[in-house]
Amino acid sequence: RDLTAQGRAAALANAGKVRLRPGNLEEAVIYPSKAQNLGAPKGSVISLSAALIRMNRPEEAIETLSDLNGVSTPLKPIALHNRAMAQLQRHNAKAAYLDLLEAKRLAPGYAPAQELLTHFTLTPYPATADTGESALKS
Repeated sequence: RDLTAQGRAAALANAGKVRLRPGNLEEAVIYPSKAQNLGAPKGSVISLSAALIRMNRPEEAIETLSDLNGVSTPLKPIALHNRAMAQLQRHNAKAAYLDLLEAKRLAPGYAPAQELLTHFTLTPYPATADTGESALKS
């Protein structure tokens, strides 16, 4: 049976998820990438980003998750958690922390974000005129 482009995209996205679980990471990247090119639902970037993170390719994972418009509300906390994990691989604690706070705001009971937030320590320092921000340490 001949699938529509949308059907092929969904099938490829699912094939990537299936390959991610046992750790077949190269294929877990190839299939969802093809799915994205065919117009897969935006939520399929979650499994793609997870594979990229496991392959220690944080820049690509962050790029994949750079635009979360179109990711359904129930999936946004997962996407934000994945992006935070990639930011931590890049040693960008501030960006990771902000993504985790947003994930927690969207889904207060989302345990992975809550657990990861416990590893952060906020260290206040005098606000500067330029930023007015506090330092973040992970």
